[in-house]
Amino acid sequence: KDFIVNGHIDYAKLRTEDGRSKLLECLTYVERTDVTKLKNMEVVCFYCNAYNIVCLKGLMDVLDDDYHYDGHTSIARRYNFFNKTEHIVAGSNISLYDLENSIIRKFGDARVHAYLNCGAMGCPFFPDVWLTPENCEEVLEKQTQAWIHDQGAVILTKAGAVGARNSSTGSDKPAADAAAGEMMKKKKAKIKPVAGDEEIMKPKAHGTCEKPPMNPLRWECDYETADRICCFNRHFAEFAGYWMQTTFANDGKTHESVGQAITFYDSIYGYPVFTSPKERSWKQFLDESKDHGWPSFRDPEVNWENVRLLPNGEVVSKDGTHLGHNLPDRDGNRYCVNLVSVAGREPGGNSSSGAKGAFNMAGDKKGGGGIADIKNMILKLFYKGHVKDRRYLFK
Repeated sequence: KDFIVNGHIDYAKLRTEDGRSKLLECLTYVERTDVTKLKNMEVVCFYCNAYNIVCLKGLMDVLDDDYHYDGHTSIARRYNFFNKTEHIVAGSNISLYDLENSIIRKFGDARVHAYLNCGAMGCPFFPDVWLTPENCEEVLEKQTQAWIHDQGAVILTKAGAVGARNSSTGSDKPAADAAAGEMMKKKKAKIKPVAGDEEIMKPKAHGTCEKPPMNPLRWECDYETADRICCFNRHFAEFAGYWMQTTFANDGKTHESVGQAITFYDSIYGYPVFTSPKERSWKQFLDESKDHGWPSFRDPEVNWENVRLLPNGEVVSKDGTHLGHNLPDRDGNRYCVNLVSVAGREPGGNSSSGAKGAFNMAGDKKGGGGIADIKNMILKLFYKGHVKDRRYLFK
């Protein structure tokens, strides 16, 4: 509060000895916090606060380097600030881009973007309180309303656009979505998650697992990403939308057309961990997964014989595979899972379900070979060497 004036940071005051001392105190907390000891909403609040703190530190560094900086910058400078510069958060190095898109966005509450402040003129007002589990709902609602009404962050378009009133029902939400939500509430099974403890994730022969992922993986999922996420990771995720750029998209459509559910197998040990959809339609499963960026499962879809829920919300296999996190919403538990963690090959099946791979966009209808294979190989090498986020490759 001491360094905020009308929703904006007083950088001159923050650059004083007192200001720098308090910022350093906040940074120390962000760097040294052990998030494995935090529970659901504590994790959300920590990462949102951490973003604002490390971003503020980054902006201070810019000012220290160039005191006469006027706010104008090149695309390269912006890219380096958000994508290249890394900060220590909970003991790990991470960029602002990855902090927002690989962690915070995964929480599934769009209002957090009204709390995050990257220092741009169009950003929401800088919050004058830290986010806590006790004030989270109130602060996010307040920040969101202030951003919309005071800064004109939302543009209203024709009826039928996102956020517009549905003309046929008179509701503020499309009728189909409302009906789907009601169906989910009525059908939701009273299934209690099976709790686990930190002992499951103790170091083993290969990170938190006894062995590496099976190779190749189902749906042509990337092996190196799977190895890193499943065995040597507790907090990070594949990038949002990754699952839609694998052959799972085609496989899902095939199963949807015949009304069959898909069973997902642990990428390390090969036992079943999720089966979806259950007690809802394919459209509901796919729509929810698209909205949140990762495959999202509900209680009836979890194989609790092989899956455990840790106190901090982390979802793991019974033998130590990191699967994802539980990010509850108003409909109950929602298990947001990495596709690379559940891409184990189907027992007795072939190694890749689905038609064409993510890189075989032209598509050889005869199943590959020749020029198509060479083209795919070149694209894969280019991706591994130069493209961190595959969405840019497809654009």
